[in-house]
Amino acid sequence: MGSIPKKPYIVLIHQFSQEHAAGYAAGINSLDYDFRVCPEYSQQEMVDCGLRFVNNDCCYGSVLIVGSVILALQKREFDPNKLHFVWIHMGGSCSSRCLGHLIRRAVIQAGFSQVGVSELNYNYLVNPEMSIGQTMRVNYAFVIGDLLTRVFHRCHPYEKVW
Repeated sequence: MGSIPKKPYIVLIHQFSQEHAAGYAAGINSLDYDFRVCPEYSQQEMVDCGLRFVNNDCCYGSVLIVGSVILALQKREFDPNKLHFVWIHMGGSCSSRCLGHLIRRAVIQAGFSQVGVSELNYNYLVNPEMSIGQTMRVNYAFVIGDLLTRVFHRCHPYEKVW
């Protein structure tokens, strides 16, 4: 797992929540990174692609993430020579701790070994090049995104739809 490269590299993050992903990318882009959210594909397309590279014993989320990364590479939406993929792990008890290795193996098997893979974790950032201030800014993006999502989901049931 390498460190996260700055511009002109494109750093791709997986689509995990529409509310969170755009906010995280915007918060991290202020640090001279070019973070982009993985394009949306149909769920069936991601599952079919993901199962070609991941064992079907893995969790559904892992299959979707691997599928979306490989689809973005195969459809040539990004230059693989200037692309780095970052997967975000929230530090829970999910078995996706091995997701980075699954993605790395899938990227190599798909013929894109030049694409780097790193982990961005809420509890710690696996990137020695980030300073404490930058790490805190990324953590703020996580917390604010989570807060806004919670507020939205608390208020939404009480809104009237005209």
